[in-house]
Formats: sequence, structure tokens, C-alpha cells
Amino acid sequence: MMAHLTIEGLQEIINIKASKNLGISDIVKSEFSKINPVERAIIQTTNIPNPNWVSEFVSGEGNFYVGIRKKNYKIGYQVYLRFRIT
Repeated sequence: MMAHLTIEGLQEIINIKASKNLGISDIVKSEFSKINPVERAIIQTTNIPNPNWVSEFVSGEGNFYVGIRKKNYKIGYQVYLRFRIT
């Protein structure tokens, strides 16, 4: 049987979610009384040891977007760029 399909597996998922930055909603808290957030390691660094890390991170979690809007400019359009990491 798949562990996440059991009550214990669901409880483990809730515990992991509770340890995330935004935590869990009040509704979930009211339904699960034994929430035990997992401990997260604290990473303290003042530099990026490998510059390739940034490009690898962006390739997995970022995007570059070029958009064109119709505007009241001389040429009638606006080109805009967006770089986003989610």
C-alpha cells in the first residue's frame, strides 16, 4: 500500500506542510490535532560558493517573459520584459 494513502501518511504530509514558510490553514489545524512540524535545517551563508548554482536554480524555478502591449506610444506598442523566480 502507498504510505500517503493511510492516515499516518496523511499526518506526515500535514507535518511537513506545517514546517513550510506559510504553514497550514486554520481549517487544517482544526481537523488535525496532533500536528508536529518537522525540523528544518538553518542554512547560514554570506556568499554563493558556486556561481553555476544561480543558473541551475533559475532553470528549475524561473522564467523570462517578453510581452507586447498596445499603447498610445509613437509606434503604438510597448515591449516589456519580465524575469521571475518563483
